[in-house]
Amino acid sequence: MSSVFGYEVLECHGYWKSPNAVIEQDVVVQIGKETLTLYGEGLTVLAHWSLNTIIQLDNINSYHCFAHDTLGNEYLLIDDELMIHALETIALKQTKPKSEPTKWWSFIKFISFLLTLAAIVFYFSENIAESIAGGVIGPKRTEIGEALFTELLTASNSTIQQCQVNNTILDKISNRLFPDERVEIRIVSEGVHSATMFPGKILVANISQFEITRDKPEVLAGMLLMARLRDKTKDSLVAFLQDAGLLSSIRLLIGREISPYIFTRYVDKLNEPSPIPVSEKELFTEFSRLNLSPEPFAIYLLIENMDPEKFTYDPNEEPHITIPLLEDHEWVALQNSC
Repeated sequence: MSSVFGYEVLECHGYWKSPNAVIEQDVVVQIGKETLTLYGEGLTVLAHWSLNTIIQLDNINSYHCFAHDTLGNEYLLIDDELMIHALETIALKQTKPKSEPTKWWSFIKFISFLLTLAAIVFYFSENIAESIAGGVIGPKRTEIGEALFTELLTASNSTIQQCQVNNTILDKISNRLFPDERVEIRIVSEGVHSATMFPGKILVANISQFEITRDKPEVLAGMLLMARLRDKTKDSLVAFLQDAGLLSSIRLLIGREISPYIFTRYVDKLNEPSPIPVSEKELFTEFSRLNLSPEPFAIYLLIENMDPEKFTYDPNEEPHITIPLLEDHEWVALQNSC
């Protein structure tokens, strides 16, 4: 016979009440490797109980009572000390509650797993967005940029207008500021903080940020150059995908459509100042390279939380020759376009 918990003899007489019986009947109780077996007359097998289900109930008279459920319509009465000890040991394993530290430790491990997973996704989200954006070719970039611009003009309760500027004026500005690129400039009445680059090299500027009575075309030039420098620091498509989230980025990667809500949420944030910094020295270098006068734009730097004193010529350098961005009548026409 198999030995359980150090016992060699695990057999005794007992009294078993079957589910359908009124009184108990005399049985032989025997513990095997995995089951408790009840034998009747002639060693007829009456029942098998799994050792994993045995529990101890309240004593009945002088007998210890065991069962394999808590219903009470089937039980076993034992008075053999060795068998009682063995069954109590088995029953104790089934009824002993898990320690609280074990439960708490499982909970802590689960929470730690979730936090670790969130940290991994957050840490790699920028790299994922950059990788996906790197695989998006020109036409698809332009499609996303056009969708964002359309959303900017048609969003719910929007009063934003696209200013009807003569293309000759806009082309002149673009060719002067971005001679090596094909950047399309669009002017709107509101909706963006100053100027921002959309995917597809669509550069959108807010006409309400400059006034005809005070500002000069170089103010517009500064806004456009800052937007382009920010786009070089962080690709506008990468910025969009980071805001859209991992699932939308994956949808773009596999050729699925991005939810319109993502576009709406993104354009709603364009009125806020950009979190991407631009150095005064880098911007001044652009003005010098393009022979633009920096003085008109210097005061505007305060709106961008930049230092106008750093936006100036090196004392050891001679001031550059400056060439106006637009003629006066062109500037007036642009101002009156909205």
